[in-house]
Amino acid sequence: EGKGAEEYDYLLKALAVDSENTGLAWHNLGKLLVRLGAIKSARIAFDAMVAAQSAIQYQTARLEFLKTHIPEDTEAIERAQAQLDSTPGEFVAE
Repeated sequence: EGKGAEEYDYLLKALAVDSENTGLAWHNLGKLLVRLGAIKSARIAFDAMVAAQSAIQYQTARLEFLKTHIPEDTEAIERAQAQLDSTPGEFVAE
């Protein structure tokens, strides 16, 4: 066991506290699972991330994950792209 196992345990604890509102923990879990080669589990984490918080950066991360690791699932990629396209951008006042 190494740092990956420690990080995994930490992320599971964070998700146990609040899995429905913490996109960041889901995002970090997804990234860890990708590093470990657990692509199917990573996909679940990235989908849960967007379900928890549909922020543009999370939707973009999921879309990039799908394009990179599951390019054959064109239907999921199209759905993720459509969701991202329909999300209003954040206006930054100058």
